[in-house]
Amino acid sequence: MTPHRNPELPECFWNVNTLILDMDGVVTSEESYFDAAGLTIREVLESPLYLGLSPPNYTSIPEVFYRQMAAASRMEWRKYLPTELIIRCKGRGISTNWDLAYLAAGLYMAPLFVESLTAISERKGEEESTEEPVEWERAEGFDLPAKQRFMEKEIRESLGGLAEGYRRVIRRKDWSTLLRVSDFAEWGRFFRSRGIEMAPQKGIELKLFDDFHPQTRGLDLLDKIHESVPGYSKEFAGLFGRNTLLWNDLQNLFQEWYLGEDLYAKQTGKSVNAWPKPGLIHQEEPLLPEDRTRAALSSLRDSGFTLGIATGRPYLEILSPLQRWGFDRFFDRERIATHDEIEKAERVLRTNRITDSLSKPHPYLFLRAIHPHLPPMVLHNGKYDAGVHTRFAVVGDSVADIWAGKKIGCPTVAVLSGAAGVLGRRNLEEAGADYIVENLEHLAGTFGKRN
Repeated sequence: MTPHRNPELPECFWNVNTLILDMDGVVTSEESYFDAAGLTIREVLESPLYLGLSPPNYTSIPEVFYRQMAAASRMEWRKYLPTELIIRCKGRGISTNWDLAYLAAGLYMAPLFVESLTAISERKGEEESTEEPVEWERAEGFDLPAKQRFMEKEIRESLGGLAEGYRRVIRRKDWSTLLRVSDFAEWGRFFRSRGIEMAPQKGIELKLFDDFHPQTRGLDLLDKIHESVPGYSKEFAGLFGRNTLLWNDLQNLFQEWYLGEDLYAKQTGKSVNAWPKPGLIHQEEPLLPEDRTRAALSSLRDSGFTLGIATGRPYLEILSPLQRWGFDRFFDRERIATHDEIEKAERVLRTNRITDSLSKPHPYLFLRAIHPHLPPMVLHNGKYDAGVHTRFAVVGDSVADIWAGKKIGCPTVAVLSGAAGVLGRRNLEEAGADYIVENLEHLAGTFGKRN
């Protein structure tokens, strides 16, 4: 194909013949995903099925989410997920909305769990120094430090039937398995007995971001959630993070809201825990009106570009709206990489005892779109022909996209139509974007021009 030597573009784009697009913030609106994230956080914090820490006027999920809120602004849906937090997260490399929901929920939950467990573990007094090992300690042949014995004792006395599992967690210090959504109703009773309630906090994003060095970014932020609690104990490192059971649980709750009860059952074989959840996926919209989006994609394709996709969404969740709008025909199916590819690759890596996350800002999705036939281990180990990458431009709205593209030597285009919008321009510039456009139409208008 003839190179696209548009003199308006930096020279690094002159040989590009394929554009690999992130979807959310470039083609598709993220509003439904932000709604799902907000509702997930609100449900886990407020619903009596889970922590139930709302003020006394809490109403049922059908009432609050599908009757009262039908006439309310979507900001009410996202009352624990302010726009500033979304912008900050995107600016620090939090790419998927699962991670966004988890990070925001974690900022609210961290004080509950870290402060309670710290208080238990640091309990002082004569009783602590003289406490004899209980029978199960003697029987299992080990001796817990006094403070851990008292932590276990307090949990055992307060949480009843859950205590046996927590005993094993404390003994092994396997904090990543401690928190499970299925246990939250009992934890909720534990917190309510101490008079704890939950309400949105002004400036919640400052709890995390203002105290962290700028180098802390991406998924590393999830591992640092416990550090948002003043006086946190390093003992609880691992309580939060991408590899915890709680992350998986909140991902499932998010999927309930986003897919709705019918699609969720079809995809997972499970039922949602609370009805109704008709599915926010059915409210998906393109960022620009359909006709304008269609014209932009058509223009890029007619100019000779191959279009690919690298998205953190599962395949079903991107194909469904694209087919509904008739946009799927513009993309090369071979160059569509989704979260499904990440899951498959991570399973392969685990069989080789590699626990790396391949989600953005890791460049795996872009590598998969560029080299669709190479095995995961080959891509992970960098045994590919990087020389061809100058023919592929990465197009995304987040710093995670730009970081990923730069890491593998692809020219990068930042789009300002995402969550951060124009306010995120500085972050995208600092991330090293080679070119910045306002939206998909601007991309088509610029890249569609040829000498």
